[in-house]
Amino acid sequence: MSKIGVEIELLTLTKDFYESNDAQKIIEIGKENDINLIFDCSETMVEFVSKPGTVAEVEQEIYSTLTKLNAVLENTEYRVLPIEYPLRKNFISKIRDIQKFKDKSEILGRDNYHLSGKIMGTHIHFDLDKKKENMLNQINFLNLADPLVIALSACSPGDSDEEFNSKRIYTYRYKIYKDFPYQGNIHKIFSSFEEFDTIANEKFIEFIEIGKSKGIDYSKHTNKYNASWGPLRLNEKFNTIELRSLGSNPDIRIALGIAELILLGLKKINPDPNNIMITEQILSQIIGTTNITEASTRLRELSDLSIKFGLKSEQVYSYCKKFMNFCLNTPNKNNQKYIQILEQILFTKKNMSTFIQNLEADNSEKYMLLHTVYKNTLNLLKNIPAEKWTLA
Repeated sequence: MSKIGVEIELLTLTKDFYESNDAQKIIEIGKENDINLIFDCSETMVEFVSKPGTVAEVEQEIYSTLTKLNAVLENTEYRVLPIEYPLRKNFISKIRDIQKFKDKSEILGRDNYHLSGKIMGTHIHFDLDKKKENMLNQINFLNLADPLVIALSACSPGDSDEEFNSKRIYTYRYKIYKDFPYQGNIHKIFSSFEEFDTIANEKFIEFIEIGKSKGIDYSKHTNKYNASWGPLRLNEKFNTIELRSLGSNPDIRIALGIAELILLGLKKINPDPNNIMITEQILSQIIGTTNITEASTRLRELSDLSIKFGLKSEQVYSYCKKFMNFCLNTPNKNNQKYIQILEQILFTKKNMSTFIQNLEADNSEKYMLLHTVYKNTLNLLKNIPAEKWTLA
């Protein structure tokens, strides 16, 4: 359980740092230069997908691919930036003309789904255990990570009239998927894998039936696990569990730090196939109760506080410290290179949303500064000296 895979969605920009709908052109430029980029639901973003590997191997692939992409784009009209939500409030993304996306748009509602086109995340895949008890632990543990992941990776503070820590997550859960909370929001804590599997199947059938009532057979696009777009997803094709709460962030090191932290936690709850922590032990140490209903309610409240206030909320701050301490209090930790970045954010109570909010500049200037942060932190993956910056 030491391998990961990473997907990073990148906003497409013009060289003058305006949002664009030219993702396909950037994908073609990449192809001409042996850089493999993937399309997503809109023309606003492109996606980098790593091969499975250790954190160090994925780090190397991120560095080599994205530094090469940035260098190639310097000679074009375009730039890319990992950020979870466009800075310009009125920017309109263009949804791709692909049947799967058109069908989903009809089910969720066109106005709602249109917002998906400008929401960018970083997804981390972890090896999925084959034993059901261990799978249950992994599902519940990644759910418990939700408030921390949002608080540390957020970079969409919203506009002056609507302050957020993560406007991206708020938009995703309470606008796009407001009528489909199972598909888009955080799940409850499950008492058994069978309970998780039963609910997944029931909600999948409900979703498919709603599609059929609108003349759409969405079952040809998905299955009972992939029909959930919330904080975590089981991927049967790759036999992974996918953490999806992370926002794409200009500081690439944050995602790698979260990967390191989660790997430590997963090793702690499932140290070997015959020695696992039970659900009540995990809940007691992380969220402070062994009651599953109470834990689920408390977790939802903490996630909502993290969406709105992030580390400004003392409850979120305390929870993040507790979650990190749980993962770090293990004899198995070594060679964790990026967890210190998370500790810095936690210590200062300032994340990338805070950094963006404090920038006194217009949106193009903000993008230019964030693009510098992005390139500099890519260099720091290889300890290449970069212009100093802080989350101040």
